Amino acid sequence: MELYQYSVGREPDVRPGVDRPSGSNFDDSSGVVPQVNINGYLQEGKNIGINLPLNDSACAGFYSICHGAAMSNVLNEIPGFNAFATLHDQWMISLERSKGADMTVLENIGSMPPAVFVNYGAVYEKYRPVIEGLLDANAKKRNKN
Repeated sequence: MELYQYSVGREPDVRPGVDRPSGSNFDDSSGVVPQVNINGYLQEGKNIGINLPLNDSACAGFYSICHGAAMSNVLNEIPGFNAFATLHDQWMISLERSKGADMTVLENIGSMPPAVFVNYGAVYEKYRPVIEGLLDANAKKRNKN
């Protein structure tokens, strides 16, 4: 959990990302992945895929994975997957700022497995009391029968 919080500045959110009022992509010039204000509550935007506007030619195909595109929206429904994308986006923003150049394909793809591992470890740690409570309740229910 600590690595996720250190990297992103907040805990992982298991909920799907939401549409950004300003469009599918976000401005990363602040150096952080911004959240979206929904009725006074901050929530993650849709962060799965390439951070480009949906009208960009790279996002035109059905198979394209850009923020808010069809494939991205399907993946967005997997619990915690958008939190993984948020962590990975933050790592790539930080990498590009520290090296002063765009990320390479190797840096992008190669950093995904560690980001998945860190993300789901943090998600488990955050929700561990709920998970263990449900497991205990189910075990008690089985033992009663």
